[in-house]
Amino acid sequence: MHDISLGRIPAIAGAPGAARDLGTHVADLTSSRRSFILLDPALDSAERRAELIERLGESGIAASLFVLPPGEPKEVTVEAAADQARTFDAGSVIAIGGGSTMDAGKLVASLIAATERVSVYRLAATPLPKGRLPLICVPTTAGTGAEATAVSVLSAPDGIKYWFWADGLKPDLIVHDPALALGLPAAVTAATGVDALVHAIEASTNANATATNNIFAYRAIALVAEYLPVAFATPADLEARARLLEAATLAGIAIDNAGTAIAHNIGHALGSLAPVPHGRAVAIGMCATLAWNVESHPDVYAPVAVAMGIAGGASELPAAFLRFVRDVGIDLHVRDVQAEALAKQMAQPENAAMLASNRRAATPDDLLRHAEAALALAN
Repeated sequence: MHDISLGRIPAIAGAPGAARDLGTHVADLTSSRRSFILLDPALDSAERRAELIERLGESGIAASLFVLPPGEPKEVTVEAAADQARTFDAGSVIAIGGGSTMDAGKLVASLIAATERVSVYRLAATPLPKGRLPLICVPTTAGTGAEATAVSVLSAPDGIKYWFWADGLKPDLIVHDPALALGLPAAVTAATGVDALVHAIEASTNANATATNNIFAYRAIALVAEYLPVAFATPADLEARARLLEAATLAGIAIDNAGTAIAHNIGHALGSLAPVPHGRAVAIGMCATLAWNVESHPDVYAPVAVAMGIAGGASELPAAFLRFVRDVGIDLHVRDVQAEALAKQMAQPENAAMLASNRRAATPDDLLRHAEAALALAN
């Protein structure tokens, strides 16, 4: 008997300059001519604002713009954006930027109809309102794959990161415009690209992995392995930027169906304890645990080694992954975090699903050893 289960995959449109057609896409999705735009602060400029509003205006779309503050998204920011969208009477939402902008925009589109504070919906304790606004995601950093998932992650006032789940968090359309990624700093290119790589590796090797879903994951792994070094060394390479956007979305599809595992457990725990950007944090988590996971299931990791072009097979994968992330300049040093505190955070309820998905079960002693390994990577 053949069993298969894949979640809904949003429509995808991609080409250099594709963002110029946003007005047409909005018109295809809704009769409303009022669109709310969430913009990544890294993309904010008077010229870009004017161009966005002008382009949408050419299609008869009036726009209200909300520029997110720097850093990872916070609950209070999303509530402020949703309030602005309601006041504007928005009929659609467009999120343009990195993973933080995707996470915020996805929730804003759903929270338009909400009467509760966003905290009520943490960890899917209460279902998000139905009937969200039409949503378009335009990722400009090739990493989180948030544009393809039914998940958003926000920080609470105390700094703890919480997940929000609902199929409605997936957009109607993903637009890839590699031209928007050309100005991305090398460090951000590296961190987001490694994030996509970790997504794909974990989705294809954890306890929820399936052969069909692995098609997306292995393709993503191969694309990052080939094109991240190119984009890191040659930032203006449009082909590399396009392929990394593809990789991030495919990896997003893969984790939407299979989830992540212990590297993300460590990454999210680190992010709750210190200002460690997500891409760096999950790279640290993967470097700290990959050899331990490969030891238990080398056959599961062998296709990952093939996808990365590692001739020596699964046994060579941990060292090769470490070299790869160091070659693209990932900083593996974490400051002011103690191993005991990290292990305790790894065991918290908000991180439980990632830990439970890991193919090799981890004991409390394992958590402490992994935390120690993560914090020792700088050496």
